[in-house]
Amino acid sequence: QSDVDSDGVGDVCDFLPIVYDTIESSCLSLTVANNGNFGNQGVQSSGGANMNFGSDCDLSANTYLYDGSPIILHIDGDDTVGYYSIFGQASFKPVDNYALTEPTVNNPEYDIYKSGTFISEDAKFGVEKIWWAPKALDTCNFVIQCMKIYVVDGQTHSGLVVGEAVDWDIPTDYSPYNNNVDLSGVKGVFLTGYENNPGSDCQDNDKRFGGQVLLGYGTNGLCDIDTSAAPYGAYSERNSTNVYPTGSFVPSELYQNMIYYSGINYRWHWTDQHTVITYFNNLTLNPGDTVSIYTIILSIMNEPSSEIKPSIEAAKAWFLNNPCGGCCQGMRGNIDGDSGDAHDIDDLVYYVEYQFDQPPGPAPPCFEEADVDANGQIDIADLVYVVEYQFDQPPGPEPFPCP
Repeated sequence: QSDVDSDGVGDVCDFLPIVYDTIESSCLSLTVANNGNFGNQGVQSSGGANMNFGSDCDLSANTYLYDGSPIILHIDGDDTVGYYSIFGQASFKPVDNYALTEPTVNNPEYDIYKSGTFISEDAKFGVEKIWWAPKALDTCNFVIQCMKIYVVDGQTHSGLVVGEAVDWDIPTDYSPYNNNVDLSGVKGVFLTGYENNPGSDCQDNDKRFGGQVLLGYGTNGLCDIDTSAAPYGAYSERNSTNVYPTGSFVPSELYQNMIYYSGINYRWHWTDQHTVITYFNNLTLNPGDTVSIYTIILSIMNEPSSEIKPSIEAAKAWFLNNPCGGCCQGMRGNIDGDSGDAHDIDDLVYYVEYQFDQPPGPAPPCFEEADVDANGQIDIADLVYVVEYQFDQPPGPEPFPCP
């Protein structure tokens, strides 16, 4: 091995201590670490940083997300090899001489934390994670993460199963007692709490939700994202059969589940559960390849399940408009974010449904495109502007250019 810092330890074995940090939005927070873990098994020493809400009327509702980790699995001869940092098992190790950890930076618009490089314990794969948490009050119930995966041993590896697991503990009357939420068209999986006696508590637990959903796959740059892509699969499964017997995942069982559950699966059972998104089923990584995966981690404190989809759309729009930026191209007005005519009737319909439908239609995927009069907000004036430009004779003024 190379030994860049000449400390007598090869670069891919030059392990660093596991260090935890916290990323905060304006209404919730999440523990993150330089080995890819998030949640840290519900540790509450810092006052709680588990996708729970500090403004919650129920102070005992201090954990939504208990533990989470990336997953890489592959077959090696007769063995199934698995790497993850969850349930106290840490087969990913932070290392020196690669990308180093950048502690949480508090910006006015968002917090950002960069894990630096952590590698599989057999020094085959390198992973990096970036987390963003928004500060605006109307977009604060989610965290966005990017996970980058590449090889560090210079070899080609095929047949990889890549995903992410989260052990949720949504606050509930009978702990732990969560169930699936059936959400057609959502590229992920969500759980809900259980309410035994509606109206008896300060709020009903069946209006609490948590889940993870694929935002998209990166292609070239950090924000060049294919948001139309779908994961190989997503599912929830019982901890009693898949975690409790050994205290963690068994690689062969996890591999079989991630292969078996293709598509989005909803399993109706009230019990302690974890969720898994399988991003890739049979991935090949060559030296020099980097795969980037963008995910939304979302909590809802006191809303009906119908608010999950609008919250996902808001998270998507926020990320494409803020940390990434650059979603606006040419002249404003591509409100629906399609690749066709940027100023057609579909954009107007999209705008009307978002402004006036009950429940409202999805949020525009790019804020600047929908802010056609460039006044920094999306309101009825933008709708009037679009109508006058499209239908008045002579037409009204063109929408403003993108920033």
